[in-house]
Amino acid sequence: MIRYLLRRLAIGFFTLSGIVVLVFFSSRLTGSPIEAMYPDGLEPGQLELFNAKYGFDKSYAEQFVIYLKNLFRADFGESIRERRDVRTILTTRSVETLKLGVWAFVISVTCGISLGVCIALNRGSFAVSVVNNVMALLFSIPNFIIAIFLMLLFSFKLKILPSQGGGARCTTSCPSPAFPWDRRSASRGM
Repeated sequence: MIRYLLRRLAIGFFTLSGIVVLVFFSSRLTGSPIEAMYPDGLEPGQLELFNAKYGFDKSYAEQFVIYLKNLFRADFGESIRERRDVRTILTTRSVETLKLGVWAFVISVTCGISLGVCIALNRGSFAVSVVNNVMALLFSIPNFIIAIFLMLLFSFKLKILPSQGGGARCTTSCPSPAFPWDRRSASRGM
């Protein structure tokens, strides 16, 4: 058991290390990210100023060492696009992601157990074979495709839930097919 855990930890370590290296070097394939942010160019001297501020004027090896140090301290720096601390951005958005994950878990467990009990009680019927075939079809479709269709259906076609947002009561369950609110409360949250 301990060998298995150590092997899994080693695989996880090498996987994360590979992802860190891949993310670092792939973000620098096009050169300085500042140049990508301002394709029309900058005033004379601004590019050098931005490169010095964000450390892009150093060699890739120095940048990588600084990147690793900051990564281990959970210091992700300042977002070039939003000009805010990245840790603040992640924490504010992770709260909404956690809410959405809890809703998805509750809905999937409730529907899964209910559907499983119904299938077990009606074993061998035509309805059960239809449900089994539909579920096999749904399992073969990627989740993000199903989420897009659910958002199109509930947000744009039926206009029951908003397509984006957070904080309002009705936006917590946007991609999930739960509607405890009427159309008026959903439109106020948009």
